[in-house]
Amino acid sequence: MTRSYAPSELHYKELQYAYRRINIRLFRGQLPNCLLTLQRKSNTRGYLSPAKFESRRSKKKILDEIAINPAAMPEMTDAAILTTLALNMCRLWQVHFGSPGRGRYINTELADKMESIGLMSSSTGKPGGQRTGQHTEGYIRAGGPLDVLIKQILKGGWQFEFQDRRRDKGDSGPGRVFRCKYLCPSCGLAAWAKPDAHLICGDCKCRMPAC
Repeated sequence: MTRSYAPSELHYKELQYAYRRINIRLFRGQLPNCLLTLQRKSNTRGYLSPAKFESRRSKKKILDEIAINPAAMPEMTDAAILTTLALNMCRLWQVHFGSPGRGRYINTELADKMESIGLMSSSTGKPGGQRTGQHTEGYIRAGGPLDVLIKQILKGGWQFEFQDRRRDKGDSGPGRVFRCKYLCPSCGLAAWAKPDAHLICGDCKCRMPAC
């Protein structure tokens, strides 16, 4: 008999399953357990907060947090959700085994780790972009370890069940549109648009990656 999961249980079961699969396959099980949460935060698909939680029973038990933004999910495929999780797992690896840069900066060490699992760091989100910086993006290398693993996970029937409700105009409640900040890497011009938009700086004629 198939077990019926409560919505909260199912929601976090899906995240925990994906974290475990990625940790075992791409990080050799090195990453510690952390709290996987859903947090609404502007202009991001997900983020890492090191040492964010402590046990109520033992102050010595400290846990990191990886948060996924449910407000961004209407614009994301299941593969994109898994990619966001994998990127923040690379950041978690660096916190425990490397030397993190300040804030969201991707330094050479983090870029190397990302690329070792098949997640390429690029300022343009495409081949040929700058590998390091404050506003770099990650794209999956076709045929790489992450690409292969994501396809296996999805083929096995994994999917994220719930997301923020995107209301149509006919609904009585107000709609919420998630927007990303885009920044020109040359002149610093900033703009806001929906995730996965393709913006070009009118002055510099270069692509503006999301940050």
